[in-house]
Amino acid sequence: MTIQKKQFGTHSKDNGDEWWFHLARDTDNPTELFVIYETEFGGKRSERKIPIHEYLGSGERGTSKLIEMIGTLID
Repeated sequence: MTIQKKQFGTHSKDNGDEWWFHLARDTDNPTELFVIYETEFGGKRSERKIPIHEYLGSGERGTSKLIEMIGTLID
């Protein structure tokens, strides 16, 4: 199992809190896309895997950046 990912967004605050957003897939199941949502708050880092359809429908921070990245695939 290898996870391939491409970052489509990041956000940080003056207090050191940070967010990273990646479009990802597992090479064992390449048709299943998901978002890896990483955060670091107060020095503690966490990661969530969210199915792409749930992420796009959630209104989470960064959804517009993902849509923008997907749009670059069209000539």
